[in-house]
Amino acid sequence: MHIAFFSMPGHGHVNPLLGMVSELVRRGHRVSFGTTGTFAPRVEQAGATAVVYESLLPDEADPGARWPTGMAGIIPLMIRESRLVYPQVVAAFAGDLPDVVVSDDSLGGGRLMAEVLGIPGVQVWPFFTSGEHWRAPMELPDDGSGAAWLTELGLGGYDDYVARSMDGGIVLLPREFQYAGDTFGERFHFVGPCLTERAFQGDWPHDDRPLAYVSLGTAFNDRPDFYRTCFAALGDLPWRVVISVGQWLDIDALGPVPANVEVHRRVPQLKVLERADVFVTHAGMGSTMEALYFGVPIVAVPQAADQPMNAARIAELGLGVVLDAGTVTAAQLRAAVLAARRTPELIAMRAAVRSAGGASAAAEVIEAAAR
Repeated sequence: MHIAFFSMPGHGHVNPLLGMVSELVRRGHRVSFGTTGTFAPRVEQAGATAVVYESLLPDEADPGARWPTGMAGIIPLMIRESRLVYPQVVAAFAGDLPDVVVSDDSLGGGRLMAEVLGIPGVQVWPFFTSGEHWRAPMELPDDGSGAAWLTELGLGGYDDYVARSMDGGIVLLPREFQYAGDTFGERFHFVGPCLTERAFQGDWPHDDRPLAYVSLGTAFNDRPDFYRTCFAALGDLPWRVVISVGQWLDIDALGPVPANVEVHRRVPQLKVLERADVFVTHAGMGSTMEALYFGVPIVAVPQAADQPMNAARIAELGLGVVLDAGTVTAAQLRAAVLAARRTPELIAMRAAVRSAGGASAAAEVIEAAAR
């Protein structure tokens, strides 16, 4: 079977799909993955054939690139991206159509190719999904460009298409973490995170000190003020403090770094979380699920997009605490880190994440879609 994957070209979108890719390859399927040159090496390490396309979206190789912080800016950008990518992937797959298309972007070129050509498609939700009884409060505003593009493709109106794309799929979180999880029917497959070895991230040496890991993800992380707050909050503790700042920050501009603090552009996050005692995080869903998989207490400092909603759920379920990104002080951050514990709620959620099915369950859904 030939299976084609597509996602937004970002760490938080590509990485969560790699476990599925590896599992499907292990089962003997041929897997293609539409992506940019930045992510081609890692999808190939997972066993897929990279189908590289040109993209408009911010790339970590461009120090001046930035994501819009609001959905009003993101959706029009995604429509322009879709118009650019769609003809590229149609041409790339013209002589070798997949049996099923797996995508985490309902407006992406790959998903639209599947819709236009009648190829079975599987929607992947790396974040909260919406259903009949609960809908994510984030708006997906269309400035008219989405409706015009879908009309050109013969796929109907924008609202109807988005509603169809939301009707089921693979959800990369356990049902217990999903808002109103027990109201979603059998079309929604809550498999949890599909983790796999990420050799492209390298290894990580550990020591015996308590470990605090700090990361604001890969999109909204240019926060030198916050990292200095971390220095002030944690710099005199007998802890190892590891801070991942991403690709855009001028590290030298942070000033003196305390002796117990390490500042890196990126780290092998799964290996660090495996040993971490607390995770200070933006609360992106991928990072949240990885922390819960390892049972790491969370101090959430949400920045933008869906992160405030994720952080609120973390607090509601007793899995961690939330601090305001705009007003957090060193004293508040220090107190939150020192108070972090593996609570009964966190232990129970760790079990739920690990028993949700992961890549094996996701692969079965994908195989069934092509039959």
